[in-house]
Amino acid sequence: MADHEATPEWNNDTADTVFIYTGGRAPQHITRARIHKSVKVIHGEAFSNNPHLISVEIHDGVERVMIMAFCNCTSLRSIKLLGVKVIEEGAFYNCISLTDVKLGVKLETIGDDTFAHCSSLKQMTIPFARTIGKHAFTNCTQLTDLALPEGLERVGLNALKNCPSLKRIAMPLKDGMFVGKGALDCPNLSTLSLVGGIHHLVYSSPLEHWRNEMKDDMRSINKILPKTAEREKNNAIQRWAEPLLFKIHHYKMEHHSYGILKEANTLLERALFIQSGGVRTRRR
Repeated sequence: MADHEATPEWNNDTADTVFIYTGGRAPQHITRARIHKSVKVIHGEAFSNNPHLISVEIHDGVERVMIMAFCNCTSLRSIKLLGVKVIEEGAFYNCISLTDVKLGVKLETIGDDTFAHCSSLKQMTIPFARTIGKHAFTNCTQLTDLALPEGLERVGLNALKNCPSLKRIAMPLKDGMFVGKGALDCPNLSTLSLVGGIHHLVYSSPLEHWRNEMKDDMRSINKILPKTAEREKNNAIQRWAEPLLFKIHHYKMEHHSYGILKEANTLLERALFIQSGGVRTRRR
């Protein structure tokens, strides 16, 4: 890919030159950059292998960050991707100084190796995404807290491999969401919090016995994980999740059937009421 012609802009606040990116590949010597309003896609390897780049201002109109766009930008500290829908493979691979990542609700895909080897990243909140690729957070050795979105459908193989500091994950409860045993290779994982509609389903249930049983089941994983061997945590979560999902499915089926019967009974009573000329008859 051809190198981009530099478009510098003087920044009086910092006395630094801010490079205005309009496409292609940026120069290797720049320390600060701003994505031009006309840009919707940051090209592959646009800023890659630049050890001097400290900050990049990305406007909300940017929709896609392509393959290895910021790979090996070892001085990059923070990034805002509030309008981005797709972050491609290795986009922030080995950004070892990256500590702050802000994602938006338009995000759909986090590609393979996207944040792999971002060893300074400590917390990550993903407000929305449908898929997280394989090795996406591999070797994020300081990551302690990860919040996954309710709409998440798939987490790739070894997505969290070698995340030894990860202690808490917030995640939806979905069958088959994690691909392969290495998806949750987090030896110190001790707390799992559920997100999404499951809380509303459980807490709004009129069946007190079922509601209390489900609350206990949901909390039980956090008693199991601290006592589980490092390599067995992924299996422990799977064993915990399967019966929980079955109970939810069974409850929904029964609740749905009950709702249909109740509605049918109401319609029948209404029909009888109309047929009797609007005079309610007493049941004996």
